[in-house]
Amino acid sequence: MTRMRTIMAMLADSVTGKLQRGTHSEKSKKLSRSEQVKRCNVFSAIALLLCVMLSGCAGKFEGIATVVVDDHHWKEGQLDNACFELMPTGNSPVLQPGVDFWLKHGDQVAIKWDTFEFHWEHNEVMCSFENNTSTSDCSICDYCQNPVGQNGPPCFGFELRNIGSPFHIVAMHEGFIFNPNPNIALAIDSQQIPDGCPNSPNRVAFSPEMSATYQIIFPKTDYSTDPTPFDVQAETKIHVIKTGISRTAAYQLMPETVDGTDFWTWRVTGDNRWLENFSPNLRVTGIRILKGKCESDPSLGRECVAPDNDKYVKPSRVFFLPNFRGTVSNHVSESTHVCHENPNAVDGYYIRLTDLNTQTSDDCRTRNDVNPPIIDKSVTPTYEVSPENPLDKLTWLIEFNINEGADADLMMPGNQTMSPNAELIIEFIIEAF
Repeated sequence: MTRMRTIMAMLADSVTGKLQRGTHSEKSKKLSRSEQVKRCNVFSAIALLLCVMLSGCAGKFEGIATVVVDDHHWKEGQLDNACFELMPTGNSPVLQPGVDFWLKHGDQVAIKWDTFEFHWEHNEVMCSFENNTSTSDCSICDYCQNPVGQNGPPCFGFELRNIGSPFHIVAMHEGFIFNPNPNIALAIDSQQIPDGCPNSPNRVAFSPEMSATYQIIFPKTDYSTDPTPFDVQAETKIHVIKTGISRTAAYQLMPETVDGTDFWTWRVTGDNRWLENFSPNLRVTGIRILKGKCESDPSLGRECVAPDNDKYVKPSRVFFLPNFRGTVSNHVSESTHVCHENPNAVDGYYIRLTDLNTQTSDDCRTRNDVNPPIIDKSVTPTYEVSPENPLDKLTWLIEFNINEGADADLMMPGNQTMSPNAELIIEFIIEAF
């Protein structure tokens, strides 16, 4: 569970927003130090305004960040299980949630949470709110459940519209590098907050304009020990791919013996929430296998980047099997989920799956012969596009059979056998469809 520090920060942010009203990503702006100071200067005015807005307000404000209604005071806010989710497009199936995302430019990402809570504490009681249960002394107003204008506990008549707008909710760190003053990628009307709740028929969504780290945020007021003007509720890396511009995604392969044959395998990790997920508007168009170990590059937002050494090798074929259960020969999709090497490939891209412009001899070769059937395969690194079971992960298995053209060392004459303990990387070409 993550918690915002004080409601006064939210109100200060909203008042500042009314003075310098902005919109969504089209008018992204920096959260500057001068703006932070401006927020602090409006606290006194906000306290007086809030007393008028709260029904039944008969109390006082203890300091600049305490709101008292009758015998209760506002203690904190809490957002449970905030996350980003990739929005389906067109007739695409429901998409598996992911930690990070790869999108086509123009795709939308939704933000959501399980609860949006304000915690009210009796003046003579100290509440932990750890069990998330509301009592007469420790009131939890969950705006995903409680009536918005409910008087008395647990909500004390406080309506979300009283926060004001715009409400800054998504920050963007360009270049995947943390910036204490990031751009605001999304600001919403405060009355849209329940749209992030699980049972809402509406969604709060935005279209990321560039590759960056995105965060669901809440404003805060204490800059004394931490200059960041907000608390982070959720974080994701989003890679945005524009039409006509290809990108690469690389992953370390693991040696594995399957059905008595040496393979090198990879599939996305995570179950309920995959490590990464890809838009159905993206395609893997080509694959390259390289020798070496992954290198991390924070500026690219990637944990695995292939070394810049061009030590690519030639596989004999690549399987991409949905719902892999440890066997290739007995897999129901073995014959239709395989591409063989193209002997005429350049720059190490011996495996082609599709060509987004025209059908060419570089597309998926379904057999290892002179004139094999050639087809297009619509897949992302994580799943097959438009499959029967859209949440089935793909497992990628790379084979090096020298009798079918494989070569572990292209600098040596003849076809060289791949060592069963070789460290290999799979590099996908990703393009927008």
